[in-house]
Amino acid sequence: MNLKISKATESDAEVIALLGRITFDDSMGDLFVDKEELLNYYEKEFSLEKTVLSIKDSNNIYWIARYNGVPVGYLKLKMDSKIGFSTSKNISEINRVFVLKDYLSKGVGNQLHQVLMEEIENMSTEVLWIRILEDNVPAQNFYTKQGFQKKINQLYSVSRYDLKFEIFLKEVK
Repeated sequence: MNLKISKATESDAEVIALLGRITFDDSMGDLFVDKEELLNYYEKEFSLEKTVLSIKDSNNIYWIARYNGVPVGYLKLKMDSKIGFSTSKNISEINRVFVLKDYLSKGVGNQLHQVLMEEIENMSTEVLWIRILEDNVPAQNFYTKQGFQKKINQLYSVSRYDLKFEIFLKEVK
């Protein structure tokens, strides 16, 4: 496998915005009854402008995965992302892990996670958390195997839809 993962820069914003749209559509696009509403959601959440600002935000770190040179996924870490039920001071959120569906079986998500955990060792992060769609059992199983524990259920609004998510947490220090 020729998979390379690197920190994303502003020059990767266009690719990250496109990967976000494609992978969101693959995983949650069918939840939107109105496709025009889905397109509007893309413009709000995955616009080039918003992606550039997010990459430039010093509170975020992005990694991009390339398979044989082709961008196939990314991970976004949001540092200093408090969660109500934890009293730790240094909490970070795995905010997005988006991988093209044809590359899920090639271990891209796992490799992105390994790179993240190596980076976390050199940071002040004490607790890491992730929000996983209630129906996404493979992701829940993956994070459980990585030492994360399910803590709470949470309703989270995506556009006008209230979706059920599970919050998983891991103490890393």
